[in-house]
Amino acid sequence: GKLAMTNQEKRTLALNVNKLGENEIMQVLEIIKKSGGKKRQAATVDGDEELEIDLELLDTRTLRALEKYVNSVLQPKPTAPAKAGAVSRGKAGGGPGSALYSAVQRAVGGVGS
Repeated sequence: GKLAMTNQEKRTLALNVNKLGENEIMQVLEIIKKSGGKKRQAATVDGDEELEIDLELLDTRTLRALEKYVNSVLQPKPTAPAKAGAVSRGKAGGGPGSALYSAVQRAVGGVGS
């Protein structure tokens, strides 16, 4: 089996998830949805349309899958030359009207069904 995540690892994972762009967040939600059962409730949108992912509700396998995905996204690809604008990705607007929120709501809306 896989090693359970330490609290430190969960914190790091949570911070990294916060750096993701809209498409990556959709993928994170897919990973959580695939894990099924109670774990589907781990991703919720609160009244401020803020996405909350409760890592405590996820099992080790799901957490490690998320960690692997997030790391693969955030790790700079050594082959490609760094783009000038690459550093600021993840700074995409996070206001209630942003595309991220509407996309997240659509995804989360289908989680409980």
